[in-house]
Amino acid sequence: MAGAYTCAGGALLVGTDHALAVGRARRPGETVGCDQLVCQACGAEVIALPGVRLVREPRSAAEFAALREATDPDAEPLLARAEATVRFRLYLCRCSADETAGASPASAIEAGWACAGHPR
Repeated sequence: MAGAYTCAGGALLVGTDHALAVGRARRPGETVGCDQLVCQACGAEVIALPGVRLVREPRSAAEFAALREATDPDAEPLLARAEATVRFRLYLCRCSADETAGASPASAIEAGWACAGHPR
């Protein structure tokens, strides 16, 4: 992204107790999740689904695609939405998934998730 800057100190994955940094990068010391994550392994934009968890890990490209296209998480058999999942946010690309209720570095994802840049 030309003229863009990346999240200071690295991008974060966050649960729903924290906001996503919509339209801007995370500043040092700030606990907000990056909304511009891209997977280095598959090249896909990483999407975030609030308030859901995985029932089990997706096992195929078709399962990852179904999760990414889900318009009703309650109707998707691989997703769980319950009182206990409210604080969780599920992140997905086309080859990896991660869920968190706290905050963790995106760089910890084996597929290589990183901030693709935020416009100035």
